[in-house]
Amino acid sequence: MKKKRKWLKWVILLAALAVLAVVFLLPTLRTASESLYKSETVTRGSISTYYSFSGSVKLARSESHSALGACEVREVYVHEGDQVKKDDRLMRLSDGRTLKAGMDGEVTDVAFEKDDNVASGQTLVEIADFDSMRIEFDVDEFDVDAVSVGADARVTIDALDCEFTSPITRVSKIASTVGDIAYYSARVEPDMDALPDGILPGMRVDVKVMGACADDVLMIKMDALSFDEYNKPYVLVDGAEGKERRYVETGINDGVYVQITGGLGEGETAYYMAKLTELEEMMKMRSSMVSGAK
Repeated sequence: MKKKRKWLKWVILLAALAVLAVVFLLPTLRTASESLYKSETVTRGSISTYYSFSGSVKLARSESHSALGACEVREVYVHEGDQVKKDDRLMRLSDGRTLKAGMDGEVTDVAFEKDDNVASGQTLVEIADFDSMRIEFDVDEFDVDAVSVGADARVTIDALDCEFTSPITRVSKIASTVGDIAYYSARVEPDMDALPDGILPGMRVDVKVMGACADDVLMIKMDALSFDEYNKPYVLVDGAEGKERRYVETGINDGVYVQITGGLGEGETAYYMAKLTELEEMMKMRSSMVSGAK
């Protein structure tokens, strides 16, 4: 009889613990489960995609004068850094030639002095027009269809923290091959007023050309989108028994937002699992809140 009463006491104790677990632990577990998720709301807006290329600043106009045969320098009329006008004298040679500037510009190099001997083909004087710059960039064979004359290019010059937009003026049809890939040279010739002070030939640039654009469309952050084993996109939404999958149809994306063409409506909320670092931040915030409440 005593054993039976003892067994009954244990049953009652276990039942009481089970009730306490349901009352106190279940809400905590639910809260912890919910904290694993972050939410994103479907909004309406515009999405644009871009093709990105690398290039550099080039001189649009420059010239170089060389010796036609072995000779001696008789006179030098300019120095490096001098500004010259077209037809200004540059240098006189023993073969009777007087070199003259073929354009306005700045003397960037004077390779020889008076009385120096020069071999055939050696460069004597170089001139550059720093008021005529252009942007050149290479387009690989896979993206060349996306680049056309007249299309706007967004150019960023990193060294000068400068960005401007200008139309593409030329796309070469003759390729240069690097490895197994063909590259085509494209060109942007902006107004000089659009270029910043201090711009120099050789500076690196990034060029972006718009690919696709969708205006006034439903969109959601890419973080909220997942894919099943068949690569079909879906999101997690609130269901009768917790979070459940809902398959969606998508359009273009810019790497941050994706266009939703079916499966979700404006204002609806989708959920996704928080990343480890985000979970750690949540735990820290939760811990500080609990500590502050004591």
